[in-house]
Amino acid sequence: MMDPRVDAYLEKVDADWKRECLIALREILLSCGLKEDVKWGAPVYSLNGNVAGIREFKEHVALWFFDGAMLSDPHKVLIASAESTQAMRQWKFKRSDNLPFETIREYVAEAARNMEQGVRTPMKGPRPLVIPDELAALLDSDPQLRATFEGFGLGRRRELAEYLSEAKRPETRSARVEKIRQLLIDKRGLNDKYRNNC
Repeated sequence: MMDPRVDAYLEKVDADWKRECLIALREILLSCGLKEDVKWGAPVYSLNGNVAGIREFKEHVALWFFDGAMLSDPHKVLIASAESTQAMRQWKFKRSDNLPFETIREYVAEAARNMEQGVRTPMKGPRPLVIPDELAALLDSDPQLRATFEGFGLGRRRELAEYLSEAKRPETRSARVEKIRQLLIDKRGLNDKYRNNC
């Protein structure tokens, strides 16, 4: 059954090609018997648990699989969004791509079967929170920023620390420190805009 919140999400998509791609992916996911919902600000499809989701990004559209690490991936199209990602995998589609409908349907069907059969990615223990030197210096420079940071849950603190750690160039790291400073002043986490906005 189609969720009207997904229609609202699709109406806000900024490019026709992205909207058309998302609509096609939606039709495939629904045709596989998955239940449509909106979580984390984007369409999510489930069957006794989250199976897949779709989302637009600046340069691409993504179909992600919550337990994508367990998919056979015969066409080698799935990627982890970060080195630390354990289970989730995504398939990116760009403007020039033609959607391989049958192949997508095969991946979705395998993911749904895995969910029904209880096939899950074995999870490692929680990653330690590693504070980069620049973030430590920022927190040491302002007790209010430190209090805000320490008031966040572990996930939000980790998002900020890893966001900074992933930057390689000094100018990128400096820009990210300033972004983190503003987020802490505003008492917002890095990905708050994706949480509970639908």
